[in-house]
Amino acid sequence: MVPIEVESQEIAHATLHVALPWYTHVYTLPFLSLYPLLAYAYYVRYDDWIKSEEWTFLFCVLLGAGHALSFLVTRWSAAAKTWVTTRPASSVEEADCVRLIPLPHRGQGEIVPLIKRIKTEPLSYSFNYQRDTYVASKVSPVTFARLPYPSTLRPPLSDFLAPSGLATHQAPALKSLYGKNEFNIPIPSFSELFGEHATAPFFVFQIFCVALWCLDEYWYYSLFTLFMLVMFECTVVCG
Repeated sequence: MVPIEVESQEIAHATLHVALPWYTHVYTLPFLSLYPLLAYAYYVRYDDWIKSEEWTFLFCVLLGAGHALSFLVTRWSAAAKTWVTTRPASSVEEADCVRLIPLPHRGQGEIVPLIKRIKTEPLSYSFNYQRDTYVASKVSPVTFARLPYPSTLRPPLSDFLAPSGLATHQAPALKSLYGKNEFNIPIPSFSELFGEHATAPFFVFQIFCVALWCLDEYWYYSLFTLFMLVMFECTVVCG
């Protein structure tokens, strides 16, 4: 793993990674390949492997719950998402994302894309975290620092009394570096917010309880409870 440093009062540790193709994630092809195996065991080798309906039910529950949890842990933990969806990068040129571990009480860990303005020039690499842009300042060791602005070094006031302005050929490069002089607050869609609520640990626990109640004779009450839970989350999202 490539050592990386981030000069920040918010980030404790950072590592470089390469995103894996979606079909190699443990909750896609690896887990999906187990369903045909279970079907083969049930329809072909039932008397040899399973032998009873109780074991059939247990295997189905374990497979379904394990498949669901393998996906949900990537929503609950940045460390689990890193382990499931990425691999360590051998060089900064190979990396396409950065895992960030903040200091205590400074936010949540994230995996952010590594922006490469010039792929062959590591000093042009950058990433965004908590609305701040970090750019590569050194190559050995790989070091990122918050994007410096003209006022960062606290120049004397005389520099601002007689500004020379920007030349036409300078504008595109500076716009690419600093971006537009605006602050956008993206408004998430209903599906994004509902997906966040639907994968929250407490809501998943409620769904698990409903599934247990469905095993009893009062399955219609369980379905009504499930409907009310979904409607409640919808009203929270819309509100």
